[in-house]
Amino acid sequence: TYTIYSLSYCIVSGTWDNNGALTAGSSNFVFNGASQSIDTNGQPFWSVTFAGTGTKTLGQALDTHGSLTINNGVTLDVGVNRTITCGGSWVNNGTFNANNGLVVFDGTAQSINAAGQAFYDLQLSTSSTTKTLTGAIDINHNLTIDAGVTFDVSAIAYQINIAGNWINNGTFTRRTGTVVFDGTTVISGSTAPSFNNVTISGTALTLPSGLTTDVSGNWNQSAGTLTATGSTLQFSGSSQNIAPGGQSF
Repeated sequence: TYTIYSLSYCIVSGTWDNNGALTAGSSNFVFNGASQSIDTNGQPFWSVTFAGTGTKTLGQALDTHGSLTINNGVTLDVGVNRTITCGGSWVNNGTFNANNGLVVFDGTAQSINAAGQAFYDLQLSTSSTTKTLTGAIDINHNLTIDAGVTFDVSAIAYQINIAGNWINNGTFTRRTGTVVFDGTTVISGSTAPSFNNVTISGTALTLPSGLTTDVSGNWNQSAGTLTATGSTLQFSGSSQNIAPGGQSF
């Protein structure tokens, strides 16, 4: 068992290979070498900073109870589709290679600054919590908003691009933001998300059957098909531009 005292730093310049137990306390782990491999053995860190240079590659799942920061000039690679669970803020000033991995945000009040770089699967979890964007976000596969979770694009209204499914069991705070559906998306879940501006530029968008999807801003479909069987699409804004791309509602 390796115990780190709270509020201390653990600086690692080489490989991290955990075959035992780690008690991280509330310490900040800084990986500041060149190219590094990180095998956690399922043991959580508190806060993690990826510094130095080169690529940090995960050999196992990564769990951080605090913030995760990727510094300028650094690449974090999830390896063979490892899962990252983050309990604090996500700050990306470098490069994130999501591959086909899952990122789970399971903290309380969390900010997500993806710097426009893509996640693959993204899950927002833990009831009665809010996840707020501090930068544009791109999701190459599925987005899941768990029950009791609020996903807020912030007052700046950062854009969301999504290429996969939107599973909505929580609350999406749209503000004046834009959601771009640039792949094949099926919207499902217990509640329908309400959008401001919607752009459909991918292959297909399927609205949730039996639910009402509200749009308060503009609707622009430049490609793909829209399936709205059994669903209601409601335009609730005072002045809206609606370009259905030849599709029937």
